[in-house]
Formats: sequence, structure tokens, C-alpha cells
Amino acid sequence: MPGKIPVHRYILAVNFERRDLTPGQRASISAWTRKWIIAQQNAERKLSGKSADGTAGGRGRKNLTAKSLEGFSERVARETPSQIAADAKASQYKAKQAIAVQQADPELAKQVTTGAVPLGPSTRAAVGTFSRQRGK
Repeated sequence: MPGKIPVHRYILAVNFERRDLTPGQRASISAWTRKWIIAQQNAERKLSGKSADGTAGGRGRKNLTAKSLEGFSERVARETPSQIAADAKASQYKAKQAIAVQQADPELAKQVTTGAVPLGPSTRAAVGTFSRQRGK
């Protein structure tokens, strides 16, 4: 339907516009949101018995194994930083930093979200010097 946006994007947009948040905070909040969305999609996919590419398999339900999720996780790994950056109106570099901090130290990521600690120093503390990986 034209003019409709996903609920999570609407909530993020409204809150980001009314609050004075740094790009790092917005990226961190978007990373947490994206993680929740992916978990919900995975739970729905598991219940529906569909494979990672969205097709149901043969008779009965297809088991979700590591092999059947390989393509899905690669696709998510490629798309997630750009989705987070778009939602947060931040750079993909900030989005990748937010993901790295969230994966390495979730408690530190929560501090970034609240504004207690900036994203850049948090990234270095959580995962060492964060190198820019162009095209990844």
C-alpha cells in the first residue's frame, strides 16, 4: 500500500526527530531494533517451516539447519548495516560500529544507546581498533 511504512521505521523516525541524539546513539538504537526484527522474522520463519529463501520444501515441514540458513545469514550480513544506517540517518560506518559493539559487549552498547559513552571509543574498547572495511 502506498504511503505506508513499517511500524518500527515510523517509531524510530518520530523519536529521532523529537530527541537530540548523536549519530552514534541513533545507529546503536537502530542496531538493537534491527536485531529484534531479525529475531522476530527468524521465529516466524521457523514456525512456518519455510527455508531461508522463503520457499517451503517438499512434504511436510523443512527442517531449518545451519546449511539451509547459510544464504539468509549472508544476505542479512550484507543488508543490515545499510538498513541500520538508513533508519538512523547515519553512515554505514557508524552502523557497522554499532553492530560490532553490540556483538562484542552488549552492556557497553546499552551505554552508547543512553549517551553515557560515545560510539567511537566504545568500538575501540569493545573490539580493538575498528578498521574500515570498504564494500563489506
